[in-house]
Amino acid sequence: MKKNQKYFGKYRLLFLSAVFITVGITVALYYNSRGTMSKSEETELTVSEGSYLSIGKLKQTLIQEGKKEWVLDANSADYNAAENKIFLTGLSMVFYMKNNTKALITADSGIMDNQSKNAVVSGNVTLKYEDISVAADELHYQHDKRLIFSHVPIKITGSSYRLTSDKISIDLETRKTVFEGNVNGFFSENIPL
Repeated sequence: MKKNQKYFGKYRLLFLSAVFITVGITVALYYNSRGTMSKSEETELTVSEGSYLSIGKLKQTLIQEGKKEWVLDANSADYNAAENKIFLTGLSMVFYMKNNTKALITADSGIMDNQSKNAVVSGNVTLKYEDISVAADELHYQHDKRLIFSHVPIKITGSSYRLTSDKISIDLETRKTVFEGNVNGFFSENIPL
């Protein structure tokens, strides 16, 4: 019996040593891979002219001069290098403004110019901005002026009003909204002044 215990004692020590070494290597590999994966590296993707690149589930954030301008999410994106445009489906864009306010656009599809960052969105388009909700067939975003506009009829709903208009433009910097052409509306009696 003593011989068997001595025999098993040697193998038990060998077995425990192997387990500890395996666990140690696994932990070291895990932490090593986490360190490399968490490092943020900029990668430049080069697509030759005339090429087409398709991506599922795109998220893009535009930061200029340390300020977050917008965040774009899309179910899919197709980049056409010849046109330098991104064709998007199932998209939402959050625009960041002064005083921590945001404007949210959702649409079935859109096209963004990759250089100018201008965009046109269409299909079940909604814009939510403060207490305003805008419904349109199409909206445009002009990045250099931070302007959202439409040249097709729109419906605007607020907490105490409903409006329709042929055109709208919203300046995201000044927060000025302009309605043009056949402006009709309804205002409730409970308008805070």
